[in-house]
Order: sequence, then structure tokens, then C-alpha cells
Amino acid sequence: MVMMDSIRTFSAASRAPARRRHRAGFTLVEMLVVIGIILLLVGILLPAINNAYIKGVRSRMTADVNSISLAIGAYKSDFGDVPRTSPSGQAPGIKGAQLLCRAMVGPGPATQDGADGPGFRNIAPLTSGGVAQGKVYGPYIAADKFKLVAYPGGGAPAADFSNACLGDRNGKPILYYPGNTAADIRAANGYVAAASYAGNPVRPMFNSDDNVEAMPQAALRLVLGDVSRNGRIDAAEEPAFTGDFLIVGAGPDETFGPTGRAPTVPNPLTQAISSANPCDDVTNYGR
Repeated sequence: MVMMDSIRTFSAASRAPARRRHRAGFTLVEMLVVIGIILLLVGILLPAINNAYIKGVRSRMTADVNSISLAIGAYKSDFGDVPRTSPSGQAPGIKGAQLLCRAMVGPGPATQDGADGPGFRNIAPLTSGGVAQGKVYGPYIAADKFKLVAYPGGGAPAADFSNACLGDRNGKPILYYPGNTAADIRAANGYVAAASYAGNPVRPMFNSDDNVEAMPQAALRLVLGDVSRNGRIDAAEEPAFTGDFLIVGAGPDETFGPTGRAPTVPNPLTQAISSANPCDDVTNYGR
């Protein structure tokens, strides 16, 4: 009897530590539950964090566009008009994004714009008897505020910076469109249309050719409220903007115009901007 009691006591004592060791760890089921909770929290938090990041990037891009708008105002005070290359509009071979860079920064050498480094002269010829003529204007924005990037399809900026554009925070060119405020935006091709200004009787408010290599005409029309994409503002439409200059940045998605959500919107340039066909472009009119 004594021996049996001893055996039971020994058996119970030997099992007790095992039970205590078992309670000190996690079972496989408990581990899977914890991992599942962590993954669920990550799935909830990541979209919110990503959205906050994107909003922050877009806010900074908007601030950059607003600073350019203020600089164009200073340019207009000096010259009586926004940057243009001729009274009738864009000169051949000069894109709007390149024009913006030349007018705001003037990064070219003296042989190109009359002043080495930032700034430019506006008297032709730039020199007389080997002496530079006129005062140096600009730069209208800090030369180091924007990095210089190449215009699409034009290769790297040349040694004289002839292909240079102001770049946004993603390295995309910031586009510029001088506006024709005398245009009849309800006439055929009176709002957004291609215009060479070489014998073309129609001068739209905004010339899509100014930056067509970067932003397709259909994208510009949609961004500016021409939902029908016919180049004018119809009776059921309202223009998004009718100012004397337009600035457009590609936004955080690095794409000009709406992007669409396939397969809902397989071709975003054929449908109006909506939640299914979003557009995060940044403009000077508060888009």
C-alpha cells in the first residue's frame, strides 16, 4: 500500500512540471490567431498610411504650382503680360514647359539669353559692340527650388539648356499654357484645340499643341471641363478655368489626365473624370 501511494505521488509530481511548461508557451492555434490579427491590422492601416502620404505629396506639389503662379505675376508686372513667345502665341519649336523654364529661371548661358546662369535679358540683339544690352531680369523663382528635367521626346537638356523644363517632385515636367482670354470658348475649337498660329483663323483659349507630347489633347480637354472632348464648352458644360495662363502638374500618379480603373474604365481619355476615372493632376486653379 505504501508502495502504491509512493508510485502515485511520484507520477503526479512528474506530470506537474510538464503541465506548467505547456502553459508557458503558445499553441499553434494561438500563434495563427495572433498572426491573423497582425495581418488584419496591417491591411487596415496600410491604405490609410498610403493615402496620407499621397495627400502630403499632392499638397507639396500644389504649393510648388502656387509659387510658380506668384512668380508669373511678378513677370507680368515687369512686362505687362504673361510669358509668351510672340503676340499671336507659341513660336515653332518652343514648348510651353520650356517657355516656363526660360521665363521663370532663364538657365541658359549669355549667348542664349544674355545672362550666364539664372536670369535673362530681353533686348535684341543681346550685345552691341561686345557689350551686353539692357538689364538682367529674373530669376523669378529660386534657381534651386525646382530641378531641371528634359521635355518628353527631346532628349536630355542641351548644353545651352534649350530643352530644360521645371520638374515636379517626381521628375515630371510642369506644363504651361498661355491663355487667350479673348477666345470664344463656345465656338468650334474655341476652348482647347490644336493651333499652329500659322494662318490658322481659330485661336483657342488654350493651345493643346503647347505640350501635346506630354499631355494628350483629350486629357487636357477633360481636365478643363470639356467632357464631350469637342474643343468647345457646350450648353451643358462649364469651363473649369478661363484665366490668362494655365499650369498643370502630373500629380502623385505621374500621369497627365485621368487614369481610369480597369476594367471599369479601360480607356480613361474617353470618359469624364469621376471616382471610377480619377485624376490627381495639380493646377493653378485649385484642381
